[in-house]
Amino acid sequence: MVPFENALPIRRPAAFKGQHNFAGLWWCATNQRHVGFESWCERDNLMSLDFDPNVTGIASQPFRIALSTSLPQRSHVPDYFIRLADRNLSRRLRPAGVRRLLP
Repeated sequence: MVPFENALPIRRPAAFKGQHNFAGLWWCATNQRHVGFESWCERDNLMSLDFDPNVTGIASQPFRIALSTSLPQRSHVPDYFIRLADRNLSRRLRPAGVRRLLP
């Protein structure tokens, strides 16, 4: 089995001329590889996680969660999977004031 932090992202960050957000790659010292981000907010959080000594692995958009078919949104891809020394997290990052997509 491949650990999440070593797996490829489930989808690539969208990048096109004229887009309003900033997508790119951060060289993650924690993983010794690039990790993608889709906004300045994600990049800033990624940089912070990379400097956190409790973080042992980071993966961008590592898996897709299938939701109930009765919901308008049928699936969700977390922004990051974060492996900590004592537990694992998946995280959706958004700037303050942005409406949540999931209940």
